[in-house]
Amino acid sequence: MSSSTIHAQDFMSVLPPECCDMVWQLLPSDALHSCMLVSKLWYSDVVPLLYKDVVLECDNYFFQKFSQAMRNSPHLALMVRSLTFTHSDRLAKDIDYFMVKCIEPLRNLQCLRLDGAFSGFGKRLAQMEERGSCFPHLKELHLGTHGQMLADVSHVWKLPALQSLQVVIGDYTRYEFDFSSWPMAENLKSLSLSCANIDYQRVSSLLSLAPGLCRLDFVDFRDVTEQESAQDYSKLKLEQLADLECLMLGVITYSKMHNVDVMDIMPERGHLQPITNLKRLHKLDVSVNSLLGWYPEEAPRISDVIPTSLTTLTLNDDCVGQCGYKWTEKQLITRLWDLLRATTTGNTNVQTIEFGPLGDRWTGETLDELRQVIKQSGSRFEEEMVEGHGQYLKIHV
Repeated sequence: MSSSTIHAQDFMSVLPPECCDMVWQLLPSDALHSCMLVSKLWYSDVVPLLYKDVVLECDNYFFQKFSQAMRNSPHLALMVRSLTFTHSDRLAKDIDYFMVKCIEPLRNLQCLRLDGAFSGFGKRLAQMEERGSCFPHLKELHLGTHGQMLADVSHVWKLPALQSLQVVIGDYTRYEFDFSSWPMAENLKSLSLSCANIDYQRVSSLLSLAPGLCRLDFVDFRDVTEQESAQDYSKLKLEQLADLECLMLGVITYSKMHNVDVMDIMPERGHLQPITNLKRLHKLDVSVNSLLGWYPEEAPRISDVIPTSLTTLTLNDDCVGQCGYKWTEKQLITRLWDLLRATTTGNTNVQTIEFGPLGDRWTGETLDELRQVIKQSGSRFEEEMVEGHGQYLKIHV
């Protein structure tokens, strides 16, 4: 057998179906179409498994080959349910054009993950809408790591079946933008939103268009050369999300002027508005400052500001680079002791507390005291590494 096409056909004829994902990545792209046309067995048994979740490392050449295969085999294109595209910044800037042309025939696509520097999907989606082409069944969409323009995200927002959206909104949000033309995202249940220098009142306006959200991950990228501190979280109108079950809030600062490393900080002013009215919230991931405020002497008890529905609390104490951080180890241990006592008296239903990262100040006597307090409360704990964050104490109440 001399050609790569025949080699591929022969290989596929003896391959067990559970190996399909591996073959998809190893298969020469010029043999793709002919392999799809091997036999009825391939159609009925192998192809549905292959298209269950396809992960492709892409370049412009491969996009063209894949797109051609989909156009030549429309019945196979309709089997695609889940697709992941990955690429690096080294590829051409028009990669979004090839990607959208590639997926346009996939009318039954339910999950699309773009891993890498895709930035123009929303704009291309608008062009597809003009041609009457859209994705009526798309439920899950990850829009990559590059910032999207807010105007382009509006086209994504219109997808009728969308339930989960992960998007980075670029540094265009300092300008005025009107949400009045955006539709309600009635089916959206999960939103992972990263924004650069966006006003929190604008975020609240966006959230009002997705009243059925069950999960919200919100990360604020803040340019410290323009604003010395992060915004006041109290401007986030979370009370409008009555169905919210999981909430994660974070702030990352950067500086365009001084070319400094990215560092995590927390808001210097204010804290969350009371979230006790979020009756379905069971998981909260937030910083000490954001939950309790910047000044320990004015801070409430943790059990007084969390809803009774909460079962898992991740409390972040990362004070690296925070020149005004006022929470001492003793004060934090006291707050955790109060919370652990509240769990025994029935004032809160928290079952798991994740506290950390355990940086340089949580060593020796301070860490021993924290461990002792946990033991005295009757709880047990374990220390675990959280990738990208450091060491945490996981306390089981």
